[in-house]
Amino acid sequence: MKIVLLASLLLTSVAGQGYDVGGTDPLCWQTDLNTTQRIQMPKCPSGMTMTFTLPLPESMRAMSAYTTAYTMTVDPSMGVITKKTVKEKSVDVPHANIHSCLQKVGFCSPFVANTPGLATHTPALVGDLVLTEKSLTQTFTSDVVLEASMYTVIAHGRVFVSKCASGPGCKFQYDIAAAIRRTVLPQENQVIIPTSVKTGMLSVASIATGIIFITLALIAKWRQEKVMRFSQPLFLGLLCISGVVASMGTLTLGYFDLNDSICQVQPWVTTFPVVVMFSFLLGKTFRVMAILNNKKLKKKTIGPEFVVAVAALVSGLYAVILLVSHFVNTAHVVRAFQPHDEINFTLVCAGPFDDIFSWLKIGYCVTILLAGVAVCKLTSDFVALFNESSHIAFAIQAIGFLGIVILPTSSAVRSEPAPLYMLNSLGLILSALVVPCSLMIPKFRLILSGVEISVSEKNKGDEQKTSVRTGSVQTRTTGGSTTIKVSGESKRSLISDGVVNGEVKQLLRAVKEATADILNNQAAGIAIANDALENLQIDVQRLNAVLSGSTRPSTVEVELKDKVNHAAITPVSDTLKQRSKSNQAA
Repeated sequence: MKIVLLASLLLTSVAGQGYDVGGTDPLCWQTDLNTTQRIQMPKCPSGMTMTFTLPLPESMRAMSAYTTAYTMTVDPSMGVITKKTVKEKSVDVPHANIHSCLQKVGFCSPFVANTPGLATHTPALVGDLVLTEKSLTQTFTSDVVLEASMYTVIAHGRVFVSKCASGPGCKFQYDIAAAIRRTVLPQENQVIIPTSVKTGMLSVASIATGIIFITLALIAKWRQEKVMRFSQPLFLGLLCISGVVASMGTLTLGYFDLNDSICQVQPWVTTFPVVVMFSFLLGKTFRVMAILNNKKLKKKTIGPEFVVAVAALVSGLYAVILLVSHFVNTAHVVRAFQPHDEINFTLVCAGPFDDIFSWLKIGYCVTILLAGVAVCKLTSDFVALFNESSHIAFAIQAIGFLGIVILPTSSAVRSEPAPLYMLNSLGLILSALVVPCSLMIPKFRLILSGVEISVSEKNKGDEQKTSVRTGSVQTRTTGGSTTIKVSGESKRSLISDGVVNGEVKQLLRAVKEATADILNNQAAGIAIANDALENLQIDVQRLNAVLSGSTRPSTVEVELKDKVNHAAITPVSDTLKQRSKSNQAA
């Protein structure tokens, strides 16, 4: 009895390697064609095997076609292989295919019908066995397409064998199946940016580019104006060109279909132009600080070349980072699945060392941004002298604010391509706009207002320092035309963020008209000229009252010069100057 039990356990152990009980060995079935009785054999006949030579991939997606190859091997010693005719073709293997059974069904045998919701079959294949050394083999290839679920996938083959000429136990059908288990995930879904978002961002980028081009055209038109020459039109033009590149470069962030080429070009047309713009601002601010720290104030020794050198250094270092990243961390298009989601994915640019180079680029940008803010702080007390410094400081601070707001927000929505595209694009576009506009709009309005800013220098002791005549408004008339120069603290009242105060503008126009009236009536006598000068004095006093709202007392000085009738006007002009000085003393 013990011997029988032991033999039974050994037989169960041997047979227990089949896939029906979780093993990996193939299973075989024998059908007696005389009796049609089918049995599952405890072990396949010697030399009869089925193997997956090209298994299905471990990761499979619903409704995607996957190719698998499986090889059937038969030992000639089993008997004579009987050919069968299938579709008018006589073959050794009349049936071979792939069966996929839902694991919830339980055991998957080759005899489960093709039933939706239970099992699916690939089309049946046929073929002849080929003698190789001591075995007969044939390899079959099938394409498998499944819905999302968990499957037992079996490769099934069938042969007919004759062991004798005729009679019971002579002719048999052998079926063999090998199994693998696969989980088919739901079909991947690429999360794309809606067309409406793409169109909207294209419109925004186009409008921004148009504004910058208009700015560039006005720079070219007014390039001979003093306020423009002071800022070097070439420098302003480079800022605008960089802004155009950054603005249109945002299209690579989501408007175009992503590919490897776009991944590699993207940083050069997005962040790099902004760094170039910022580097020029930084260079201009450093130049202001260098001039202020130069006791002799020799501006020519710290010329525009200084700005170019600083800009080249700052942007050049960033270009080196991008170049190293291009060769060491070459970006390619990859699928990025959303957190805890193996279904929805987006296409992104990624390289093997993204974490390192991303932090390196962010760290560098933060460093130069902090440097810009620090230098602007050091030069903030000299805004009255260097009018452009305040606008440069505003541009630098605006870029810093955009970075502080957009970087963490973009990180929070990095798995949502549409919001991410909009945020990154708007940040770059606003940066591309704020720099040229913050510098140029005050200049354009100043040019259109007709007010000219002037700076004078005075000597104090052995040191030569730059100072501004506090609250000085000069009018110079020649041949009926009047030029008004505003400097010092008056400039703070006249020019507020580049906008000429409306009341002051009207008073300046009145001063011009009164001065012209003097010139037009001087031939009629000094009395009429005196009346005109009295009117001028009233306008000057009103102007002085407006200007006195600045941080320091402001006065108005009117100088009337005319080569022909200088003698007739000078006494009254001197009287006016004395009254103006008395008002200042009071």
